[in-house]
This record gives sequence, structure tokens and C-alpha cells, in this order.
Amino acid sequence: MFITRDLGKDGFLVAGQMMIPDRSKNEICSVPYKYFVYSKWNGKHYDHGTYEHIYQTNSRHIVNRCLSISQDLLTHEGEWHQYDDVIYPEPKQDLLSRVTNWFQWWDAMKSNLVKGRQLAGKEMLEGIFDLLRTWTEVNVRSFFSQVKQFFTTYSYPCVYDGGKAPWELSFGEEQVRRLMKDFMEENLDPHSQKGKEKMVFLSDPLKAGIIILIVYNKYRLKEDNRGQLSHLCQLLCLPKKPRDDFLVYWTDFTKGLPEHIGVAEEVESLCNVAREGSVVSWILVIPLLHLLRGDSKPFEPIPPTMDPPFATWAGLKGIRIKDPYRDTRYESVKC
Repeated sequence: MFITRDLGKDGFLVAGQMMIPDRSKNEICSVPYKYFVYSKWNGKHYDHGTYEHIYQTNSRHIVNRCLSISQDLLTHEGEWHQYDDVIYPEPKQDLLSRVTNWFQWWDAMKSNLVKGRQLAGKEMLEGIFDLLRTWTEVNVRSFFSQVKQFFTTYSYPCVYDGGKAPWELSFGEEQVRRLMKDFMEENLDPHSQKGKEKMVFLSDPLKAGIIILIVYNKYRLKEDNRGQLSHLCQLLCLPKKPRDDFLVYWTDFTKGLPEHIGVAEEVESLCNVAREGSVVSWILVIPLLHLLRGDSKPFEPIPPTMDPPFATWAGLKGIRIKDPYRDTRYESVKC
């Protein structure tokens, strides 16, 4: 274990890693563990400390944290990230006082636990999104894998209480969705970062827009309002660059997109949702959709075809049209 960041009054962010043989990962279903915190330094080493305390009501056992590895959530490199939260000491209040004022004490304690979980979640999201500072396929793929691990483990907190058991906190999927949404709005959207000393994570609107679109859809963070859809469409508008600069930019952009995340399908879906919601800025996204699907290539003319269907020559393939154009060129005229 080592300290990765000083959080000031909120303590320290610590991290550690351990290599586990592949065959052992299949056997890790519910392993109890706890953190031991040293508190006294004698000049050479720490010689005093205590185990953290895991707060859980109605427990008849010593409650521990629970390590449970899901094989389907491992990263491409076979990594598992255990997203723990704040480490708490044994309560100072004596047992009699706690029993006498049990409900009041537990409500206050649970509120502190939730606040601590929110604080820790923001710090861990910062570490995950930090991968996007370097836009490569490996980093972007790892980003999506770690977001999936974080959402799953943080939405369903578990402890080891004689076995794997839910942790009695009011912190589930909806709270994690709100945590992720607030974090992205504050730290990923380039428009929300104006006035800050430095841009956080992604300064490129198109890259930020793609990440926002996919994460919002996958984890149902979106709110189908016109303002949000319009803003997202504007982020996904291709940048205006000279030919040579754009070709370099586009190569860098596409190399960072793993094939399995289905970017073109997500963008097409956005166009349909925005159009059906009467958000006119959906039209700004059409050039991006053409390039992602391979309908056209940057600065290259599209080969002509004989009698193309309306959706093709209009550049609207895949877009749901309420009143499709009717080709009347070959209809007979009755007199």
C-alpha cells in the first residue's frame, strides 16, 4: 500500500496492487479483509495501529470488507480494481450510549458513511478519467472497463458478515448514477471548464462528447431534455481544420476508439432521438456519422451510383424519417 494523493482535511488516497495467478481469480468469490492503520511513528517504523471498523447493523459476526472478483468485469489485461471507500476507526462512543440512542446514532453514522462514499467515489472517478488524458486505444479501452467495474461494485456495496452480504447503506445505482453524472458535468464537459486554470481530462469537444454519449447511454445517466441533447450534438460537430491538420486529427481520434464500443451506432441513435425530439442541431452530427460508418472519407468525393434511394443521396441512411420522400419520377400521369 502507498499514498497516491494528499486530500488535505479529508485524509489521504491510498492504493496498492497484488498479482494473482489466473487460476486463482476463478476461486475468489468472497474473501474477507480489512485495513490496518498505523498511527505511531517512532523514528524508524510504525509500532502502533488498529484495524478499521466496518459499520453494519444486526451483525452477529466480525464484519469485514469483501473481495469478490467477477470474471466478466476484468479488464482486457485481466485486472480487477477494488473500489473501496473511506477507512473508519472504531467508534469512540461507548457501547451503552450507542444502544440507548441506537436509531439516532445509526442515522448519523450512516449519513457520514454515505458522505464518505461520495467523497471517495469522486477521487476514484478522477483516477479512472485520468486515463483519457492520453488518447490511445489501450487507455480508452481500460477506461470503459474500469468505469464498468466502478459502477457495478460501487452500486452494490458488500461486506463479509459470516459470508458475502449487502452493506446496509442508502447508496445504490441511482446514487452512483448521480455521482457519475455530476462528476462528468463538472470535469469532462469542455464548456463547464471555461475559466478554470487548466482543462481537465479532455480539452477536445469531440472526444469529450463521445465519452459523454457512450457513458450516459450505457449507464442511463441521460435526461431526455432538449437542452442536453442540443449541447451534446454541438460537442459532436466535427472541428473546422485545414485538410492536412484534419487528417492527422481524425487518425488520432479513430485510433483511440475500441471497436467493441459501437461508436457509430451510438451516434446514429443520438441523431434519431434528437430529431424526433425536434432538436435541430442533430444535423451537425451527420458528417461525423458518415465518417464513422465509412459512408465517406475525409475530403474525398463519394462515387456516384445510379438511382440511389432517398436516404442515401440525402445522407440520411439510418435516420428515421417521419414523412419519407417519395420518388415520383417514374409514376405515370393520368389524364
